[in-house]
Amino acid sequence: MLSRRNVALLAPKRKGVASPASKRNKAALSHNAALPVADHTANPPAMPALLVTDGPFTGWKSWHARPEGRFVDGLGNIYYRDDPAGRGIETAIETGRQHSNGLGSLHGGFIMAYVDVVAFAAIRHMLDTQAAVTLNASTDFLGAGAVGKVLEGRGHIVRETGKLVWVAGTLTQDGGAHLVAQWHALLRKVPRTPR
Repeated sequence: MLSRRNVALLAPKRKGVASPASKRNKAALSHNAALPVADHTANPPAMPALLVTDGPFTGWKSWHARPEGRFVDGLGNIYYRDDPAGRGIETAIETGRQHSNGLGSLHGGFIMAYVDVVAFAAIRHMLDTQAAVTLNASTDFLGAGAVGKVLEGRGHIVRETGKLVWVAGTLTQDGGAHLVAQWHALLRKVPRTPR
């Protein structure tokens, strides 16, 4: 269910009238001022990726190959490629004890953080010219994730409008044989501000 704040975000805007919700959102988004702009001659892409040339992810691209001092750095290297079947994005992350809960399985907080990463991977082609924020994300936990195995994320765009993007997908292990979670998210496009 959407909160009043999120409903205000989705409501049509009247020219010259700023709602209290939009004022709060501008203030809340002001911390994103450090995001890079789309002009790649002066700044790198918003989500720089490096091509992996050796190891199990050869031919994939890697996000966060170098720490940037942000929350997502704590997750580890995130690998991605276009889904070979042409249905969106395929991502992978190696898991370890730092991703575990007290029962020895993958921690739900880690899984939900990774869902957010996969959602943005699904819209990565949009992120060089604009930014986005997560309005809603829902995760259905369907099986325990095994620590020490690669966690695979798949995502695709379900629908896109001028300001909104709906994405959905799954998290699996063992090459898709073990379903860990299914998810869907609603993202809002926002302007990318110069750093």
